[in-house]
Parts: sequence; structure tokens; C-alpha cells
Amino acid sequence: MVETAKENGPHPFRYLKYLFEQLPQIADLQEPRVLELFMPWSPQLPDFCRLSQSVLIIHSLPSDR
Repeated sequence: MVETAKENGPHPFRYLKYLFEQLPQIADLQEPRVLELFMPWSPQLPDFCRLSQSVLIIHSLPSDR
């Protein structure tokens, strides 16, 4: 899953954290349509799974205020 995430855009740690938080809440994990929503290439993944590291570094810098 980590290598697939790296190849498809999601940040591996945030993507796996999202999976570990969401998948236990899914009633039917055998349903392919349900699982497709959680694949790293899915457009339904939340944006925080896709943020690049450079964006996070910029947002974590102290402001000049």
C-alpha cells in the first residue's frame, strides 16, 4: 500500500492513517465498490491525504505577525 500510495500521489503516512481510521467503520469490506473509494488513486480521498510535504513545511513556518 505504501508503494502504491507513493506512485499515485497520497502522502503515505496520512493516507495509511486515514485508512486505519476509516476502514474499521465500513460494514462490508468485501464489496469492491466500497474499497475502490479508498484506493490511492480515488478522487474521493480527502485533500489532506494529498498535500505535498513542501506545502506542509510552508504552512508550519511562523508568520511575521
